[in-house]
Amino acid sequence: MNRSGWKIGLCALAFLLAVSGWFGGPFDGASVASAAASGSAIGQDIDGHWAEASLRQAVEDGWLTGDENGKVAPDRRITRAELMALANRAFGLKDTAEVSFSDVPQAAWYAPEVAIAVKAGYVSGYPDGTARPNEQVTRQETAAMLAGLTQKLLGAEAAKGEGVSFTDGADIGNWSAEAVKTLAGLAILKGFPDGTFRPNSPITRAEAVVALARLKALAAKPESEPDKPTVYGQAGTYGPDSGSEVISGDAMIQTGGVTLRNVTIKGDLTLTKEVGEGDVTLENVKVEGDTLVNGGGANSVHLIDSVIASLIVSKEGGEVRIVAQGTTQISQAEFRSVAVFVVESGAKVETLTVHAIVKVTGQGIIVTARLYVSGSTLELRPQNIEAAEGIEYFSGVVSSGGSGSGGGPKPDPAPVVTGVANGAHYAVAVTPRSSDKDIASVELRKDEAVVDGYELGDEIVENGSYVLTVTDKGGHVATVSFTLELPVQLIPELDSIGMDDTMLNLNVHVTNTGETIDNVINGVRVTVPNYDGDEIYGSYNDGYDSFYLERAGSSDDFIGYFPEHYVYGTGMVNDPYPLIGGWDTSVGYGLDLGHFTEAQTVKVHVWIADADQPEESHALYRMRELRIPLEANYVGPIDDLEVISVAEGYAQVRFTYPTDAREIYIGYGASIPGEDSFWDHYKDAYLEDAVTDSVTGKVTLELWLSFATSDPYYLQMTVYGGKYDGQSNIIHVESAPEIPDPQA
Repeated sequence: MNRSGWKIGLCALAFLLAVSGWFGGPFDGASVASAAASGSAIGQDIDGHWAEASLRQAVEDGWLTGDENGKVAPDRRITRAELMALANRAFGLKDTAEVSFSDVPQAAWYAPEVAIAVKAGYVSGYPDGTARPNEQVTRQETAAMLAGLTQKLLGAEAAKGEGVSFTDGADIGNWSAEAVKTLAGLAILKGFPDGTFRPNSPITRAEAVVALARLKALAAKPESEPDKPTVYGQAGTYGPDSGSEVISGDAMIQTGGVTLRNVTIKGDLTLTKEVGEGDVTLENVKVEGDTLVNGGGANSVHLIDSVIASLIVSKEGGEVRIVAQGTTQISQAEFRSVAVFVVESGAKVETLTVHAIVKVTGQGIIVTARLYVSGSTLELRPQNIEAAEGIEYFSGVVSSGGSGSGGGPKPDPAPVVTGVANGAHYAVAVTPRSSDKDIASVELRKDEAVVDGYELGDEIVENGSYVLTVTDKGGHVATVSFTLELPVQLIPELDSIGMDDTMLNLNVHVTNTGETIDNVINGVRVTVPNYDGDEIYGSYNDGYDSFYLERAGSSDDFIGYFPEHYVYGTGMVNDPYPLIGGWDTSVGYGLDLGHFTEAQTVKVHVWIADADQPEESHALYRMRELRIPLEANYVGPIDDLEVISVAEGYAQVRFTYPTDAREIYIGYGASIPGEDSFWDHYKDAYLEDAVTDSVTGKVTLELWLSFATSDPYYLQMTVYGGKYDGQSNIIHVESAPEIPDPQA
């Protein structure tokens, strides 16, 4: 085994988001030239098709072609190479890059299309050096890749799509959910009339053309000039006496002595530093964006009967006074500089966040205050106070001597967190815990992003800057900030997690920024509820190597180690390797979980240990344990196969659509096979030639049998892979009608 040759691996789905590309094109390399040379009318098979208008326009514009007979075959599944060619022609992409994919021969018709797609930046290939030009893709895979082209063509406009809900939204993978949301919101890749998106259905040529046509239409729209901010640069009163004026963009107040009234601002409102120590009044003003206070004096900024979504106070050099009066409502108020904040009776603030010393007074309502510095005075006491660990504040009416009623209390009690210390740096994994029994919520942020699913007691093993916030049921908060810097990391690449039939595929990014570690071995633990068996097959290194995970006692845990090799008379033994300093690579794992008919959550944990002590308890470095929710991957064999018409050498059959099937065969013969006999004949069943009922999900398929007989025979379908893996019911086909002799 080549230890330095670990590769990302095991399935196309594991790399879909990283590819971030789109592809399109002809039936085969000779189709375009043949159709042009023969003069065949292109599109003779799209009359009445649901996408006829888009298909004909694409033909007219010259970026959609047919085969040598002029047929477009709109319902045929599309391959990566065909889609690359379609996208390249649709958007006039012609520049090429140097490529060396192992599965793209220079003489192949699609080689130039791949080179163009790579140059355009929406296809980059797979880590194993392939481009997989002849693979088909599902609708959610298409969405993940088309998102890259959308970003390339639309830029910031690509983020303006609003999410669309689908009735089968639970079937959309986490790795593609954002892309599906974006494309559906932009109406590039829509759902079906029944409210479904059908993420796992293969995309057809018609669907691809329509999606590209919609993207072309969006890309062709001229970019609108951004609205220039409305500027108030002279003292005075602005806004109508009654009614309301709407400002669609941003607004700026650049001087003191301004009163703004009866105005709705859709963007941000900024009180610039040029306001200085002057006064500003907002009366019956609604600001839907941020209200940024960078200026103002001791006589203050008045907010009267106004609605403020977000108030951010950040004035350099001096105190500013903010007064909320009348019926003013403020959703978020954040103070980043010294200030006085007056909330008068009738006014309300939902959340007050304090990063500087602030004096809060008045008779209004503050629902929650979050304090991150010491020294603030809360004469108006909020309903809830959340103070970071060690933060002191004063509550109640304060005398000129500075001592508050109650003797200047310290923050309400906060949960005690152990295992990590505020401001600490760690070179080993840490496990935060708390002995408090009334913990209400826990939030862990890594590099400012929330770590999904984190719970106290979970080990933290990934390098980064962390903020742990623990809140008890009384609303008391403890916040601990710390940094983790391990020389070796095992980080799961979450976008690459996915099921391929019964195989759970996972990529783990391995880095070693420290010294070489000799004699190490990898361990894997997977927890699978209700698994029927005592061992689970595992693969790694692109599936060329394998190992087995054995059940730990009577638990749901299965544990395996690798690399391994077989020793005659002994069996499988560990095969340690050195973890080289400077390594930065990925290793792919495949775990065959078999069929399961109900949704379940599995847990996966990977570690590196000394080969002499490979157990998880002796791990040198670990990956954080993953909790992976999986949908049921098995329904059972299809049992509704039926024959709806027969003729000499012909049968038309109907059956449930076999979701995610890899292959389908039809076996038929004069008798039912027994244990020692087989069907007389077999026939591939190509679903792309079938007609699908969008309501029932059933497909109708025509079978031209390899013999012409009017005798009765039996027929059965076999499905390989997917949720309907197995053999269908057996159908007895009665005699076909005799064909009259034309000479008789």
